[in-house]
Amino acid sequence: MKMKYLIIVFFFGISNNYSQTTEQRNAITNSYDLTLLNNLYNELNIEHNSNYASGLHFINTNGLPFDGHNSDGSYFSLRGFNEEINNIEYHVTYNNTATRSSIQTARVQGLHNGNSINKAIKGENIIYGIWDGAQPLSAHQNLGVTRVINKDGQGFTGGSQSGINHATHVSGTIIGSGNERIFAKGMAPLGKLWANTWENDLAEMTLEASEGLLFSNHSYGINNRAYVNLPGFFGRYAVLARSIDEITFNANMYQPVYAAGNDRNGIYVGGSLTKLNPSKNGYDLLTHERVGKNPVVVAAVHGITNYVLETNGTNNVEMSTFSQWGPTDDFRIKPDISAKGVSVYSSTGTGVANYSILSGTSMAAPAVTGVFGLWQQIYNQYWPSANGNSGFMKAASLKALMAHTADHAGDSQGPNPKFGWGLINADEGAKILKRASEDLVIFKEYDLLNYQTYFFDIYTNGIEPLKITIAWTDRPGEIVPMAESLTPVLVNDLDVRLTKVSNNQVAYPWKLNKSWSNIYAIKGDNDVDPIERIDYFDPNTGLTPSGNYRVTIRHKGELTGGSKNFSVIISGGIVSYDLTLDKEEFNKLNLNLFPNPATDYINITDVDFDSIELFDITGKKIHINEVSQDSSFTKLDINNLASGYYFIKLKKDSAKESLKFIKK
Repeated sequence: MKMKYLIIVFFFGISNNYSQTTEQRNAITNSYDLTLLNNLYNELNIEHNSNYASGLHFINTNGLPFDGHNSDGSYFSLRGFNEEINNIEYHVTYNNTATRSSIQTARVQGLHNGNSINKAIKGENIIYGIWDGAQPLSAHQNLGVTRVINKDGQGFTGGSQSGINHATHVSGTIIGSGNERIFAKGMAPLGKLWANTWENDLAEMTLEASEGLLFSNHSYGINNRAYVNLPGFFGRYAVLARSIDEITFNANMYQPVYAAGNDRNGIYVGGSLTKLNPSKNGYDLLTHERVGKNPVVVAAVHGITNYVLETNGTNNVEMSTFSQWGPTDDFRIKPDISAKGVSVYSSTGTGVANYSILSGTSMAAPAVTGVFGLWQQIYNQYWPSANGNSGFMKAASLKALMAHTADHAGDSQGPNPKFGWGLINADEGAKILKRASEDLVIFKEYDLLNYQTYFFDIYTNGIEPLKITIAWTDRPGEIVPMAESLTPVLVNDLDVRLTKVSNNQVAYPWKLNKSWSNIYAIKGDNDVDPIERIDYFDPNTGLTPSGNYRVTIRHKGELTGGSKNFSVIISGGIVSYDLTLDKEEFNKLNLNLFPNPATDYINITDVDFDSIELFDITGKKIHINEVSQDSSFTKLDINNLASGYYFIKLKKDSAKESLKFIKK
């Protein structure tokens, strides 16, 4: 293939050492600001201790339980006091006591037997993190005391056997050996586990990410009983959503995975089944960390042996009856992905040789966490010198690979707020990584600078569908007040476009239609998601016509922080490609505009410009109706514009600036 690189790319070699060593963990954290992470750990630790102490006082004063069991068999224990709702919150496991095809459903068997990339991949020495209601039974024959480390030194929250059972079941789905019970084999049967209880989880996650942890599983959430009468809390970007984004942004190799929750049908309050957020018809049911931009949230589906996609787009992926649906209030695609969570067979904590069948999004999340570790193991084989010689990909690359290779699920094209991007496909992800090492697929990690554009000029052979995915780990956004808001919480908005050179036809990425009465995927400018994917092919053949195409990746407005690292995957019969960069070097004008949002006019704090241009959010140039000036301000008439986001580009000598505003 013909290729031009203007930045350093990774070494495409094979390493026999693909374990996650101490040296590699140190290399993972080389790019982190460890002082910042330590300060964040201290802040979260202090916050937890204060909330926990207040919660203990509240339950003791009011005669409430510290922990216990719900009617569905799930286990709960005190998380702390939430001042925002003036009430306590409980952590709760997302399992319901209720087949054995988690590995088949996730398409992992090809990695285990070596068929996917001609080498068996079983998670050798890959370290997984887990936070749960208790420590798992490490002596269980499916786990093994040498592979499970009690990382936070805590015991069993509340001393509950149910908490131990849940943690042991989840751990088995991730690293179960299957030596004694083949159906209890986990995704990474040779993997290792850093085990923690859920008490003070965010602070501990910050600490362990700073020690080189790459991913963690969280098969629990907050008991929704506190929010029965607070529908505005669902889908809202609140404190914990921002906290998890802050952790992951500052440790951009670290990827936490969360269960979506099990209360789609409602919860029992006073003996009656009560729907959550009833006006949304089953949608808009995610809270807390699950509303964050950077964590991966997993929905639960029934198991399948073989995925089947019919010519009319229907498929055999069946949604569970309990899995909570998104999207978020700004219509981000949540949950992110789906995995088997109905009738999952795994180890249990009642004895070292005991097993059980459980259902829940708790059972689906560890399947995805396990797959992520297998992909990192494969990546380490092909790119052992990546990311400061850590040999592992950034979290954004994991998410790009997840979305790029997911099998479609649902009754309409594109992603959706039930299944996310679709059903996790470990086998296809492994093949993409192998093909990338052979230069048959573009799989790269880059840095995008202010006002920089990446152009991939590719030629395809017409024997595959063309697919482009970009992903990035976004900065934490502003907390949204407890009132439903469509305002995007995305801080840095990157965009990808595909142009067919022969006729300048432009293809856009998927996004959700922003209407609660009619939620479905459409193609257009996506201003909310930190993952964008373009599918381009002839619907009659399922293939992309051969020829020349240009992939363009740029950003809107000005990048907060001055740069943004992102990951890109391009697949589909690529014969050759050229990569070029375009960067506008300029001095900023340091201007402001007001009011923002605006209705009729926008005022700019200067009057002396060489040029003023107006663009809509897709980059289309818009005619400016009227410009007037006085001694201090330039006034633009925007009365004729439709509601939405716009950009004003100003030039003065060698200086340039782009300003963003909202037309109400």
